[in-house]
Amino acid sequence: SHTSWFGGFFTGGAGYVASSFMAFLAFWLISRKNYKVLIGILIGLILLNVIFWVRNFYGIFWLLTFGAGFLLLLYKGSTQLVQNSLLLIASILLVESVSSAFTIQFLSFIQPHSAGDATGLAQSTVFIPAQVWGMILFAQSLLFLWFGFKKRIYRIN
Repeated sequence: SHTSWFGGFFTGGAGYVASSFMAFLAFWLISRKNYKVLIGILIGLILLNVIFWVRNFYGIFWLLTFGAGFLLLLYKGSTQLVQNSLLLIASILLVESVSSAFTIQFLSFIQPHSAGDATGLAQSTVFIPAQVWGMILFAQSLLFLWFGFKKRIYRIN
């Protein structure tokens, strides 16, 4: 629950925008061969999750395993292995950012009262229905995708 209108609004949309932006940023950093920066961001996100959100053993185990893997990659991995590993992670981020936004859009049309964040956004903004929020969330993911292709960051040489 949120104590303010803005809190509910921000929480409802931030995850989808952050997901799309992170996928875009990952490819942008890879295209500029800034592998260490991207690995640093990923390790930072892992640490934030371990410190603030994840409390079960299974989650902490996987976060620490991925963190150790990124550190190993950073210090012992060849350039080709680092690039290919980060391309795999960035590709998963990109596909998930678009597919999750599509899923929320689809759900907003078939189950508008139980469409997750689209429903929450509709409740925060009484005058905008869940279907419109579903379309907005999907559109922003496609916008990041289109912008990445326009800037040619998804073409790695």
